[in-house]
Amino acid sequence: MAQAGTERGAAGEVPAADPEDALFDGLRRQAESMIIWGRSDDALALAHDQLESRTLTWGFEAMRVFTEAHLALRAAREERRADVIDSDGDARATAEDGQEHTRLMVYGPVRTSRIAYKKHRKPNLYPQDADLNWAVLHSFSAGVTRLVARASGIVPFGQAAAQVSAAGAITIGKRQAEELATGTVTDFEAFYAARLPEPCPACTGLLITADGSAFPVLPGALRPATAKAALARAQAAGGWPDDPGELRKSKKRSAELVGVADIPPAPRTAGDIITALFGKPLWRARSLLAPVNCDDRRERLRLGSPGGARGRRSAVSSCRAASGTRASMGVVTALPADSQQEDPLDPERILRVLPDRERETFLAQYQQAVDGAHDPAGWKHLKRFLRLWAGRAVAVNRPGFYEARDRALAGTGGGMLLDDAIRQYRTGR
Repeated sequence: MAQAGTERGAAGEVPAADPEDALFDGLRRQAESMIIWGRSDDALALAHDQLESRTLTWGFEAMRVFTEAHLALRAAREERRADVIDSDGDARATAEDGQEHTRLMVYGPVRTSRIAYKKHRKPNLYPQDADLNWAVLHSFSAGVTRLVARASGIVPFGQAAAQVSAAGAITIGKRQAEELATGTVTDFEAFYAARLPEPCPACTGLLITADGSAFPVLPGALRPATAKAALARAQAAGGWPDDPGELRKSKKRSAELVGVADIPPAPRTAGDIITALFGKPLWRARSLLAPVNCDDRRERLRLGSPGGARGRRSAVSSCRAASGTRASMGVVTALPADSQQEDPLDPERILRVLPDRERETFLAQYQQAVDGAHDPAGWKHLKRFLRLWAGRAVAVNRPGFYEARDRALAGTGGGMLLDDAIRQYRTGR
């Protein structure tokens, strides 16, 4: 009886439940429903793909219910403020509770409630929205905006909207995806203005890389001069073709991307360069620049050279070159006994030099380039492909290459816009 009395209180009534704790009753019911369903025969009969899909749906709903309960708790604890002032300096003295708004998050729509501070003929102010960093111009969360922006940088807006809709519990249209992606780049100039690097030392080089491509466009999107040339060519060929792809010219517009970066000094010896380009061991690279001692060379020839007649001819030529008019240079300009140099564009050499993480990509792209080279027009593309990968093989083997690439992609490196780099370079001159 004493224990029952402690639970019931003086009047013998059960104390009321905590109102804040009651806000999470929906989450508890959701979790209990998941547990009951997980132990049911229906769940035990599902294949793993069906179980995964059903669990993902339940999980999205649980996250949505939890977020809604947490935001309701914030609304219950929100207190009226007397320091709310708008951008015009007018104080907001009138406040109204319970102003609801629905936000769209990755796992579904969430209802929110907060205090609105009003003034005649002016939009309401919501300090709690500012505390939560909600967007003002739309109702989507930062997670949805991030997914849309990331997808829109790779595929068109319609496909980006479809990808985001398939990945979450909400549906986004093409126009909404376009507006969200456009809104994420409004601070583009401010981003780079806040990250202007300091002037570089005089020994630092300036690297400018540019890559452009031409994209087919609709006839109505061509510039006037290009459209006129395309129309003239179409009329000369007997009229505008049914398939615009039949026009090989005057139907494209070019786009070019330019990047600027600093090149810190990286002193290298001749042996380092030869090894990087041709894969020669360091001892062979040094032999190209070793001082000439013709007396020792002749002594080895007299005793018998392991290189045979070919090696003896190369050695004699080296001594003659060194003892002639260029003897004062003190270096050998002739090739070593084995003059067969490895082709820098040899696919086997490129594959051998590349790290393991690069080889699968190289082989896949190499196979495509070889297939295209069966057409005589694709031969130039194959040669260009091998030149690009030969250079990449040199770059990826330099210490810190991948770290520098990740910093550049994340926007945390020391880069700047091309216009700013040229302006700074001209000012320095």
